[in-house]
Amino acid sequence: MPQTTILTNILKLHFANWHLSRVKCLAYIIAGLFKVKTVNFTEIATTFPGACRTRVELSTTPTILPTCRV
Repeated sequence: MPQTTILTNILKLHFANWHLSRVKCLAYIIAGLFKVKTVNFTEIATTFPGACRTRVELSTTPTILPTCRV
């Protein structure tokens, strides 16, 4: 995707202290937003190169949320 290469090079100038993988991820997010013209993260994720998981199973929710006593 040549647009993300150009955008990555521009972002590297502004985020020089960031790791390259983070800069590329930001470039793909920005390019994905322009491509799908929405903030639906499932649609944006499908524009990334490679495989991606677009659905989070409900069984993972308890491991993400901390257990609290009230």
